[in-house]
Amino acid sequence: MGVMWWWLGAAVLVALVGVGLLRLLGRSRRRGQDESALWLAHAERLRSLPRFRQLAAARARWARIGLVGLALAALGTGLLAARVIRVSNDDELMRNRDVMLCLDVSPSMEGIDVPVVDTYQRLSQRLDSERIGLVAFDSGAVTLFPLTSDAGFVQARLTDAGRQVADLERNPIAGTRVGDSGSSLVGDGLTSCVRRFDQLDQPRSRTIVLATDGLVSGNAIYSIQQAAEAARDKQVMVFVVAPDNDDAEALTTLRNAAHTTGGEVLTVQAGQPANTQVIAQAVEAQQRAAILSHTTNRSFDRPGFGAGLVCLGLAIVTISEVRRPGVARGARGGRR
Repeated sequence: MGVMWWWLGAAVLVALVGVGLLRLLGRSRRRGQDESALWLAHAERLRSLPRFRQLAAARARWARIGLVGLALAALGTGLLAARVIRVSNDDELMRNRDVMLCLDVSPSMEGIDVPVVDTYQRLSQRLDSERIGLVAFDSGAVTLFPLTSDAGFVQARLTDAGRQVADLERNPIAGTRVGDSGSSLVGDGLTSCVRRFDQLDQPRSRTIVLATDGLVSGNAIYSIQQAAEAARDKQVMVFVVAPDNDDAEALTTLRNAAHTTGGEVLTVQAGQPANTQVIAQAVEAQQRAAILSHTTNRSFDRPGFGAGLVCLGLAIVTISEVRRPGVARGARGGRR
């Protein structure tokens, strides 16, 4: 917490206190010089009455309460003028995270894609306030939906993707199987996912959650390692979700590619969902790294406390004025 203009807040507070003191002095002087005051004989008898004493004590008590309310309102006004702020290097209004879900829909991923899409759904629910997109690839890559922060849209599209991957053998996703270059071109698919990121001039964290077994069957333009290096050059972390199969070489290739970008590999069993907590922690760690690499501080106004004091003080003053009983003004003891 801090203040932008402490001197302005102090000046406003001093001015309000000065005005209050001058008003009190003026009232006390007017009382002593008030020619319209009513002179009342034997006023001491009136003041000795229990009811009079009760009313006078209540009036004084509510006057003190009103004075406290004025003090609170003055303090709140001073805080508002001083402009209380909170300084942070993290934009609280928008988490600077872009997460591209990259799904291998080749025949070798049959039995894995359905739980992976379910993992994507749970991951999107776990992450908050980021943009999420989905790309499916086999020999060609197709954007099922671009980066968006619309959580409802993301969930609906992931539900549709789950239905599609459940029937890939008979109805492959349109656009993912093209030409005769082969299938499961992981390097090309990963490269396509890297190129789906926009706003590259902004300090955002960028993560690809790549679901693949790493089994390449065809002539790819980019190898998996080349695609990983392209991701690294654009400061994109690649987190791999891979089936726990017997192909140690493919798994090693994926692990090396992920490590190149600062990511990791999470292996899953067929039919079993992946651990979304591990993936979410990796995404959040990538966000922190991106934010720390851009140390521009941001300030956020915090007017709530000052405004609350003003409202509370004015409410107290209003209540004190309503509840304060009237007492005859200028009643003085004396004899004619």
